[in-house]
Amino acid sequence: MKQRRKFAGLPPVVWGLFIALTVFPAFAEETAGVESALYALQQETIREAVFHSQQQETVESILYQNMRSDIYVAPWGDDANDATEENPLRTLGAAIEAARAYGMAGGTIWLRGGRYELYGTVKIDGDFPQGVSIRAYPDEEPVIVGSDRISGWRETVLCGVDVWEADVAYSELNALYSDSGALQNARYPKEGMLYVAAASELDGGFSSADALTNYSAFYLDAASLPFNPTGCRVRMLHWWKDECTTVAAYDASLGRVQLTRRTSATVAPGDLVYFENVLAVPLQEGEWAFDAPAGKLYYRPRAGETIENTSLYAGVMTRLMEVSNVNGLSFEGITFAQTGWNYTRANSAPDFPQAAYEAESMLVFSACEGISFFNCTFRDTGGGCIRFGNLVKSAIVSGCDFFNIGAQAVFIEGQNVRDDALANLEYTITNNLIDGYGRVFLNAPAVLVIHARHGEISHNTIRNGYYTALSIGWVWGDGYNATDDWNISYNLIENIGQGMLSDLGGIYLLGVQNNTVIERNVIHDVQHASNGYGGRGIFLDEGASGITISQNLCYDCSSQGYFQHHAGTNTLVENVFAYCAEGQIGLSDNDDEGEVTMARNVLVGEEPYIVVVGSAKEGVQGDYRTSQYTRSKVKQTDTLYYAASDGNAPFLDPASGNYSLVVDSQMQSAGFTGFALEAGCTRLTVAQDATVDAATPLPQTAAPQPTAAPQPTAAPLPTQAPSESPSTPLPTQTAAPQPTATPETVWEVDSWTV
Repeated sequence: MKQRRKFAGLPPVVWGLFIALTVFPAFAEETAGVESALYALQQETIREAVFHSQQQETVESILYQNMRSDIYVAPWGDDANDATEENPLRTLGAAIEAARAYGMAGGTIWLRGGRYELYGTVKIDGDFPQGVSIRAYPDEEPVIVGSDRISGWRETVLCGVDVWEADVAYSELNALYSDSGALQNARYPKEGMLYVAAASELDGGFSSADALTNYSAFYLDAASLPFNPTGCRVRMLHWWKDECTTVAAYDASLGRVQLTRRTSATVAPGDLVYFENVLAVPLQEGEWAFDAPAGKLYYRPRAGETIENTSLYAGVMTRLMEVSNVNGLSFEGITFAQTGWNYTRANSAPDFPQAAYEAESMLVFSACEGISFFNCTFRDTGGGCIRFGNLVKSAIVSGCDFFNIGAQAVFIEGQNVRDDALANLEYTITNNLIDGYGRVFLNAPAVLVIHARHGEISHNTIRNGYYTALSIGWVWGDGYNATDDWNISYNLIENIGQGMLSDLGGIYLLGVQNNTVIERNVIHDVQHASNGYGGRGIFLDEGASGITISQNLCYDCSSQGYFQHHAGTNTLVENVFAYCAEGQIGLSDNDDEGEVTMARNVLVGEEPYIVVVGSAKEGVQGDYRTSQYTRSKVKQTDTLYYAASDGNAPFLDPASGNYSLVVDSQMQSAGFTGFALEAGCTRLTVAQDATVDAATPLPQTAAPQPTAAPQPTAAPLPTQAPSESPSTPLPTQTAAPQPTATPETVWEVDSWTV
């Protein structure tokens, strides 16, 4: 870890004097007497020091003549400069201290383009002025990173292949980046997955839920593992959890893998397994491995890469900024990138099984109001991006891009309280592109909301994740839930799950959420694990009730387009659910099942269109019409059924991927009015969206069936190494400063393509 700057720990009063004397040298001589006075009164504010100083008039003149509304920072600057455009500061930390010393309420910190490597977490607290904006200088890209550039590479041989080697002083290293993105940590198998062959109850710990039994070991087919994995990281994908720990010991005669800490979910045959940071198998091009005991980092270069023309960066920081008790702080046009991630290697306790809850975020806020992000970019991160913690109110994330992020893009975590004064309130998450989330912590949702009310999540494009896209609520059952009154609308969610985990949905709600509306979303290609269950478009779970779901299009889900489990009374109006593999609507047949009111919904598939599911994980049990209890709970009016095999689905050309709705005479008779498909990030036109798709093909590694175990074919292997994102590579060196209808109505596709 880097060392802090020499003056980073000075108190604000001393910083104020330092800036006054350094930035304004013309006044240095006449304020020399004030310096000693201020040092003698370090516990007082600047105003108090001025009041007690014999040079009161002189210092007031300094402060008032030099009140600032703008501070400039550049990688080529110097923290001893006067923070002007001509003479910028060098570091963000110095700019924060300068803004505090100036009392620069409503001012702007301008960041020139280039790479900003932090020396530690930047902390902004309650004495920071209100309404400050941290902005990119016009037409430039400042990039704030949590990484160190690796130097001292030399050529060597590892496992019979030519690689680079460098001596490093890190005790742990989990992320490595090039200028074009994250690099793949050495893994085995290189393609596909291994499978758990067996699990022993003797290795299972106590749990009150059968899905959450903690295991300390599992068994592989020994023939599938040609090396001893002791010391490697092991990743296991099962249920709704991706386990991450290290191998404590391995018995090759039994294929028994002993873990350094217990799993958080029950282990079963068929669970997906792979190993990371494997030094015993030759590296592929673009892979790296870290030998912690020896302090050596290895990398196998890709074609065209040389030690001279390649920059590699170790992700060493997990948290870039902490902000508390600050109001009106905004960020605009900034790129945040290249952070590390961590887990406790020696901790024997399981981690939390839900939603990558414990993953670090790079930017963390608490007890703040009016925090906003506009047109920022987050890319190549080890953990999450933005975390709004307790008592954060009135926050906005708009027009931002998230590419290849390790956990959540946005995480909101408040308290489950009734008092608005203690609650997290008023959030707007709109017009963002989230492309590739959960790349390290696979069970991370793109957006996770825990205990917050009055919010809007709209017009976002979310794709290429391994778990739920939007997860709202954190109360299991029908008890009080502070998370209510959310509008979730016009989002395009596509290609999620990807065959890795179970029990997921494009939009997932948990607990009673009165006055919440889910409308005009387009959700497609949701795929649960091949050995799992539950890939749904809209999923209302465990007490979710009081919710209106209208005019959504969900298709090509591995389970159902809409699913309700242990939920209360909800309303479905004029939705279209099509081509889902296990029925278009699924209802859990449980004693506390609430009512569902359905009107004018369009179902495209085959009988049975509406199915009964024994529980969230047991799969389809049959047609809901054969269940007296479930049937009595369904209040159904004018449901429209289309057999997929008849070729009369109400879409313009589904075979070619055009799902524009065609409102035919049957729909018109039922009063179905139709709705335009306007979902997705409004910044992406159809042409731009196609360009992004072409420029950002996320890895889809083939996953052959291991010969060792006759299990279902695995989904593509998840990877931390993305292809190029649509944005330009991160800067490696800083440039010098530069100047500055008919019977059938067709509802057309607006801002999304398939």
